[in-house]
Amino acid sequence: MNAVPQTAAAPDRQLVLPDKDHAAYVKAVEEHPSLRVEFLNGEIVMTPARSPQHQIIAANLMLLLGQFAKQKELGLVLAAPLDVILAREAQIAQPDLIFIAKARLNKLVTRAAIAGAPDLVIEILSPSTTRADRKVKLPLYARYGVSEYWIVDPEDRSVEIYALDGQNYRVAGICLPGETIKVGHFAEAQIPVNSIFA
Repeated sequence: MNAVPQTAAAPDRQLVLPDKDHAAYVKAVEEHPSLRVEFLNGEIVMTPARSPQHQIIAANLMLLLGQFAKQKELGLVLAAPLDVILAREAQIAQPDLIFIAKARLNKLVTRAAIAGAPDLVIEILSPSTTRADRKVKLPLYARYGVSEYWIVDPEDRSVEIYALDGQNYRVAGICLPGETIKVGHFAEAQIPVNSIFA
């Protein structure tokens, strides 16, 4: 694994290395510091650097959610790159943003990573991550107890909010341009969808 194949560098592709172990994941992280490296369902998934549009949306969300969480003393909002260890040496994700409620901070935040399921995970879709965010991560986050999952779609400027219901997600809301987010952990913040994509 000394070189990343050409497909890994393409902005619309992920490189997936199947049937790997935790040691291979650690090696991939060390050898490819410019890529987002995750260990999902036994596969190492390497994603190219995010686009400026993606980073603008992430920064807007960090500012909107982070300030509200701090003002209300709700907890902590953190952004990638950051390992979220859902299952030791088996499921390691790097969500775009996470929120951890104040009561759970001491339990989950370690010096090296987040050890357990955050209260909220946010993924911003890109051509290279859409399939993984919808087909792989959605059931994975539900299985490990992430109580709320947002999928932010830059193409149609929408925010899909999923709430954990038993061991699966149900759609709690789909918020479109011109609307305000009124469900979930940040319902009280009344965040205008347009402000996320400004």
